[in-house]
Amino acid sequence: MQAEDTTPDIHRRQMLAYERLGPQGRAELGLALSQAVYEGALSGIRHRHPEYTPHEVIRAYVHMVHGAEVARATWPDKRLLSP
Repeated sequence: MQAEDTTPDIHRRQMLAYERLGPQGRAELGLALSQAVYEGALSGIRHRHPEYTPHEVIRAYVHMVHGAEVARATWPDKRLLSP
């Protein structure tokens, strides 16, 4: 699927680059991008809530990604933290 802000030529070049990576390279790239998104989310929570402890940052992340029900079930004795 081509992004709306990408020309057909650039899209073709991008797909060829992904093909050259091979299955392992694409998996490694996907893992690296996933890790970057995770770290960015944690950074955003820390920026918005500098008072949170590292454990509270993780709790806020779980709330953000998985919802209040999962966060409450995981930490029933703790209050919900705003992401």
